[in-house]
Amino acid sequence: MNRSVYRIVGYISILVCILVMSWEQAYSQPLLWKSQELPSDAIRLRILPNSDGAVDQWLKHRVRDAVTVEMKQWTTDVASSEQAQQLISSRIDTIQEIVNQTLKNEGFDYPVKVTLGDTDFPTVQYGEHIYPAGVYTAVLIEIGEAQGKNWWCVLYPPLCFVDIATAKTTAIDASESQMQTSEIQSGSQQLADGLANKGTTQKPEVQFFIKKLFQ
Repeated sequence: MNRSVYRIVGYISILVCILVMSWEQAYSQPLLWKSQELPSDAIRLRILPNSDGAVDQWLKHRVRDAVTVEMKQWTTDVASSEQAQQLISSRIDTIQEIVNQTLKNEGFDYPVKVTLGDTDFPTVQYGEHIYPAGVYTAVLIEIGEAQGKNWWCVLYPPLCFVDIATAKTTAIDASESQMQTSEIQSGSQQLADGLANKGTTQKPEVQFFIKKLFQ
């Protein structure tokens, strides 16, 4: 396959990446809790992917889907935050298994760490509403190096979903804010470069990512 064909495939990949990101934005906005305020005893779920690379971010969403489908059933009929914590704590190993199996199904073997406890959250602005930085009770799922942009939701009470990729951080979290502004550019470039350079190690990963999108 000559270089021009790789370039064409790269352009197609960029378009696919943008479409996926657009879908994620449309998906997260309708689920935002109407009152915009979170209870003080809320239990959150935070997922930190390996990196901000397009493939790792896509994998984050695969893990998100698998975990939230299971965990939403756990807290639907729970009467208190304390009861929810006890239930979730007793099933940490189950969460770990779900994440590990999801990664395995997608062809990845990243190490995974799942904990329940006090977790740091950055300040996030969503429209006119600000979710302040702080330490909150949460299930924290760390995938690989856990250096990528996070996704979080409220497990108890099951209220809202906020994707930091469609929000923006404040100056107090400058490093995350800088990564966010370049997300589409870096993700698209990663896909294009991975397909244009036949000899790179990224190429198999990107091809795998594109294949999964069309399955």
